[in-house]
Amino acid sequence: MLNIPIFMDNDDYLQNPIVKKFCFENGLKVYNTRPDCLKEIKHFADMSLENEKKVCEWLRRVAKEGSKEICYRAINSVPDEYFNYETMSNVLKSAFPNCVFSDVVSYKNTYQRTLINYEIITNAKKEVSIISFCFSSLVLVGDSGGIGEEIAYPVYVDIYLKEKFIFSRAKAKTTIYKYVDEEKRLTSTNHIIASDYAVECIDEVLKKLELNCISESKRAQDRYQKIMYNLYEVFSFTPLEVMKCVQCIRGELANFVDAVFTTFNLDPKNKETAMTDMSIFIEKFISINGNNEDLFKKGRDAYLIKVGADDEAELTSINTSSNWRVPLQCTEAFFDSKKSVMSGHRCKKLSLCFKRQETKYFGKAPFEVRFFTYKSYGVLKTKQYAEEADLNNVLQYFFECARRS
Repeated sequence: MLNIPIFMDNDDYLQNPIVKKFCFENGLKVYNTRPDCLKEIKHFADMSLENEKKVCEWLRRVAKEGSKEICYRAINSVPDEYFNYETMSNVLKSAFPNCVFSDVVSYKNTYQRTLINYEIITNAKKEVSIISFCFSSLVLVGDSGGIGEEIAYPVYVDIYLKEKFIFSRAKAKTTIYKYVDEEKRLTSTNHIIASDYAVECIDEVLKKLELNCISESKRAQDRYQKIMYNLYEVFSFTPLEVMKCVQCIRGELANFVDAVFTTFNLDPKNKETAMTDMSIFIEKFISINGNNEDLFKKGRDAYLIKVGADDEAELTSINTSSNWRVPLQCTEAFFDSKKSVMSGHRCKKLSLCFKRQETKYFGKAPFEVRFFTYKSYGVLKTKQYAEEADLNNVLQYFFECARRS
């Protein structure tokens, strides 16, 4: 008889759209409520070993996807031999001889964080492309000062060898604690910062595989903030319709700037800057004129809703945002900060709303991804449930922007 892990049921892993989707895809009755769908899924699993296996595979996938805090580090270099499956298999056996090769559905957790599984994924050329690890342990949850309740807390780590990045995935939780005594009391001394806990898993994998990364905080943040700026550029491009409007009046703008500089005997070397400012001025009022939201959503997989940056040259700090359903490019705030962001070529934080790959059960509403840095690592945080295909789409854009950083 199938038992759904308590942590998956309690921690919002099994959201209504995802259980409805499983029922639909497997010919089961689709109920409106999550409990009824889960009953249907359990009954389906108990009908045969084949069905139980299918449900377990689905649970393992759902545990890894969803609403996650994804931390990452950039790897300096990867040995050529690591791309060979046999070599990598032997390296992993040597590095992790105590791996239990279980899964989050059946593993009996302890308070000791344990590598419970790893998998080598190859590409069409039979080269190793991704190595996936799953760590799991019991943690305590509850409010500080109270008594904790045990719950399993899995952390997934993926190394993308060609891209030279390592990521962790875990639930973003603020109320988890380490077990220190039988009383299970929760205090500030045993409180766990979830992202630091996940990065410990990253660092363990890196150490065991003898891989190095950018560990110095300033250098790491500089690299990751450049990646965020590249993402900013990719998803905040000016629509062709707006560009045409600005271009058609460029002659008048040049005449106006010439007149101003002549009248007030201004330094001609600042004319180019003045033209940039005037172009932004025109673009701004065209963009915020009326209901233009669709103009900044079509033709792109994501749109910008928040940006934070420092312009060291101008000694300014920018922090602008919009409602998550409204592209930031439709607001005055975007244009008031655009020049500073572009001159700094870095973003300290960024929020993008990505389109979903499938919309049948989650609807057409996008999911928000927040990008920022913390200490010496970068973070991507999904606010809404994101399926694996959605997360992979985000990572492909991330890798593209990383190559240009």
